[in-house]
Amino acid sequence: MNKMSQTKTKTKQKPFATVQVDLDGLWTNLGYYGHEAPISPDPVLMSSIPRFIKLFDKYNIKATFFTIAKDLEDPEKAELIRQLHSSGHEIANHTYDHPFGFRSLPIEIQKNQIQKAHQLIKKTIGVDPVGFKAPGYDANAATINLLETLNYQYDSSVIPTWSYPLILKTYAFLTRTKSPSHGPKAIWGLAKNRIYSPNSKKEWKETVRERKIKEFPCPVAPIFRFPIHATFALKLGSPFIIPTLWLTKLLCQDINYEFHAADLSDTVDDKRLAHLKGHPVELRINRIETVLKILTRTHEIIPSKEYINQKSKNKQE
Repeated sequence: MNKMSQTKTKTKQKPFATVQVDLDGLWTNLGYYGHEAPISPDPVLMSSIPRFIKLFDKYNIKATFFTIAKDLEDPEKAELIRQLHSSGHEIANHTYDHPFGFRSLPIEIQKNQIQKAHQLIKKTIGVDPVGFKAPGYDANAATINLLETLNYQYDSSVIPTWSYPLILKTYAFLTRTKSPSHGPKAIWGLAKNRIYSPNSKKEWKETVRERKIKEFPCPVAPIFRFPIHATFALKLGSPFIIPTLWLTKLLCQDINYEFHAADLSDTVDDKRLAHLKGHPVELRINRIETVLKILTRTHEIIPSKEYINQKSKNKQE
């Protein structure tokens, strides 16, 4: 009996969770709004990663950190990524320099972004990454097919909800910023809210043919299909956090919970980055602790790579 089967027996079908962190630093966030910036100094990554390490240690959580490989060219950031790896966390691929509109890029440019990042990550930690997430959740079937040829085990770019494009447009209107032309598709609301083998032509559709590559979607609430990752938890607090997470427990649903580096960073005082001007860091830490407390009670938390491997073994048995 494998570890997942043993754990489920012991915990009476306690569902599984993985925790993912997208390491989008200051320069990446500025790039979202069309501003260029050097990779250093970067108060977002330099302040948030130590806080994530401390919190995950406190709750005995091994997470998956999606790393933009250009940041590894900065010795201080590279050392932080090595610390994450040595602490038992998974390091995954988030492209070389986080180009927006990723799925619109020629496939050779996508391949170069993925491979260049892969090489830098391996050089930094000595291990091949096996997971990928596209910048801005901007992947398609061609991206996932490419990942399969590069021996990746999973992609985590799909958000299985129709509401995300509407949320982005509404936010752009309220903040008087440009609405992004890239990102999640409304049709992704038809995707499975669980791990699945993606169709080779439609990334949101499950194929009956078993594939080496899996789609491991970002989190949405069961039934209602509203995004439940930390961006919303930090803004809405416990009235949002508690019922959505307990609903996944009630329905025995595995969950892939997502954070961003900015969720635990020092407050960034830059009027170009209105979305980072939120609650003080103490309140954000408190709300993230609420998420982690509930997740550790309701779910068995393992790294994304381990979850994918265990699900594959279960299908073979």
